Amino acid sequence: MGKSFHCAAAGLLLAILNCHLATAHAQNSVFTYQGRITDNGTNFTGIGLFEFALVTSTNTSSPATATAVMGGSSPHEFVTGFILATGGNGYTTAPVVTITGGGGSGASASTTISGSAVNSISIINPGSGYTSTPSVTIAPPPADIVYASFWSNDGTSSAGSEPASAVSVAVTNGLFTVGLGDTTQANMTAMAASLFAQPNLQLRLWFSDGVNAFAALSPLQNLTPTPYAIQALNATSASNVSGTVSAAQISGAVAFAGNATTATTAGNFSGSLAGDVTGTQNATVVAMVGGLAAASVASGANLANAATSTFSASTIVKRNGSGNFVTSGSASGVVGTLAANATAVAFAGPTFNLTLAAGQTILLNGSAMLGTTTAGNANFNFDIGYKFGGGAITFVSGLNYQFGTALTGSRDSFSTSRIFQAPSGGVYTFGFAVENTSANILNNNDWMSVTAIAF
Repeated sequence: MGKSFHCAAAGLLLAILNCHLATAHAQNSVFTYQGRITDNGTNFTGIGLFEFALVTSTNTSSPATATAVMGGSSPHEFVTGFILATGGNGYTTAPVVTITGGGGSGASASTTISGSAVNSISIINPGSGYTSTPSVTIAPPPADIVYASFWSNDGTSSAGSEPASAVSVAVTNGLFTVGLGDTTQANMTAMAASLFAQPNLQLRLWFSDGVNAFAALSPLQNLTPTPYAIQALNATSASNVSGTVSAAQISGAVAFAGNATTATTAGNFSGSLAGDVTGTQNATVVAMVGGLAAASVASGANLANAATSTFSASTIVKRNGSGNFVTSGSASGVVGTLAANATAVAFAGPTFNLTLAAGQTILLNGSAMLGTTTAGNANFNFDIGYKFGGGAITFVSGLNYQFGTALTGSRDSFSTSRIFQAPSGGVYTFGFAVENTSANILNNNDWMSVTAIAF
């Protein structure tokens, strides 16, 4: 029967054992680790075999992130799609999506993965009653920990691996104490004080009761500040010093700035400045910056600060958070009755206009609640439609529109997503479009929404 071991010490109880470490000549260090070990739930007593390694750990997995795209208007908003910001890394199965906040409820979605990353999010239920955009949380992938070894009891650990030799330690009622770096113990190598220049060190432990194989103990133990104080014994420089250091506290030669050419601060000088900075000590003026007049630099900075990611006249255009140039638009509202036996495509509900350049690409998402109360079903074509200039309303997909059926007395959700490339530059009108070819009217309708993101 196998054994299970558990280290019940939740943290490191660390203390410097040798007060001589405080001398300026100390090169090696020793600190104690005290813990509790259980063997199949019972406090172990006897000679335990331990292996130790000081490591750092990095989780190479990362979670995917996304934001919701909303339709409708408050307080009747609903989710129409998602923008996948990052696909993450390290996924082995499609993660769960959780949609919270925003004042509404019911929205749900699913994911697919490609390789080890999320590559798409699909709506299961758009939800309802949202007053603002809800948060989208994609479950993280399993942790993939990469270790780096900096010290081990016998010096053999590499990349966080188990040392080859163990240290024998007496354990009484589960409690044990060991001096790490104490070379008077067999299979214990010295621990250099310079080791603690490495931040975020953790202690890995392996244990065997002498009968069963070694088992890695968890969790890893984070080092407390005590052993890091050892590094101060051999420090050759200081950084981030706060406060005042008096001359009496400084030994050796200290170099001071000898003239104003190399001085970092100055005080009590007289006269006026000349060059890029002019004026007196108490009223300096920056006249030039890099050979340009300061006023010109300030004007350029103001224009840059006013940059926008939308296509607006007489402004500097900047990339958005995804690195793209974007303009967007949306429309939502109530759908009226759609006549039967239609011979042309019609907009179902409100529309919006976008000014696009020739060849510019636009991502469109649309949905509508449509139904009929007449006897017999209503069959119809639907898609996102556009109108350019004085032309007719056209499905953005051409002849690849979608087909819908409204059952008598029902009202169902119909949605679509399209990528559209503007054939010409100019103003385009977009909306949810329907061609009701049925002999029955669509009169049991509700809300529609269309959103656009142009790149």
